[in-house]
Amino acid sequence: MYKCKSCGGDLVLNIARQELKCPYCGALKPFQASRETPYAYDIRFAPPLEDAAWGDQTRIVRCGGCRAGFILTGETAVSGCPFCGSAQISSAPEQAGAAPDSLIPFQLTRAQAAERLRKWLKERRFAPSALRRAVGREALTGLYLSQWAYEDDAVSDYEGRTGRHEELKVPVTVTDPDGKQRQEFRSRTRTRWKPVSGTVSDHVDGVMIHGTDRLTDDQWGEAGAYQLHRLVRYAPEHIAGFACEKPESDVQEGWRRAQTLVDQQMAALAERTLCADADEAEVRLRLREDELQVY
Repeated sequence: MYKCKSCGGDLVLNIARQELKCPYCGALKPFQASRETPYAYDIRFAPPLEDAAWGDQTRIVRCGGCRAGFILTGETAVSGCPFCGSAQISSAPEQAGAAPDSLIPFQLTRAQAAERLRKWLKERRFAPSALRRAVGREALTGLYLSQWAYEDDAVSDYEGRTGRHEELKVPVTVTDPDGKQRQEFRSRTRTRWKPVSGTVSDHVDGVMIHGTDRLTDDQWGEAGAYQLHRLVRYAPEHIAGFACEKPESDVQEGWRRAQTLVDQQMAALAERTLCADADEAEVRLRLREDELQVY
């Protein structure tokens, strides 16, 4: 993709300096990262599945074990699958798919990442020995994970019920220590319910849906504290020397999953709206109308 003018080698991203570097002769080539706001696409006009914006010499490889796909550029190679560890990596005659609009560049060098991992392992006596050996060999590789990000102008009709608490005095029969029974009044709370319906609207932003299911939900949760303020406009220089996970779902499938999260937020909004004038509320959505964008 990017040839060294001194020796002709393929340049790779130098994380520490955020510029391209030749791994053979050490020559440097700076490039300017753009921090423009990510562009939002109407879902009906999403980018094409095959987009040349990835850069030249793009190719796909797949793991023979878990079948994970990776997008590589230039002479970038993966010796083992980052997900399952299998060494069965082979070329796949596939399209790369739509290039990302934005990405969060790596901030740690391999040595810095290894040092942090070693510190983490010292606090965990029962960590797998294979992991400790891998750190010793510095067998760490940088992998970009795929995400779809959605925003939605949502309008939802709902129906349900609201409840108000009432304090009532209820007669109760009690037995005294000497065995005599008597009646006394005690307070009881009763909820009086009434049916309600209405409409709520909101702009829902930053709904993140991962492109594959190679990681568990818990693992995605650990990795998902993304520093979105570091987003930069995608440029092939950022992935020089690194692999990118190939999304296994398209933008439409991602929206079907995101819609469940949007529905939950709209139902919570309706419940909060009703609870402003009631003690309890139960709601369910009846209808959705959306103007969706994805970026």
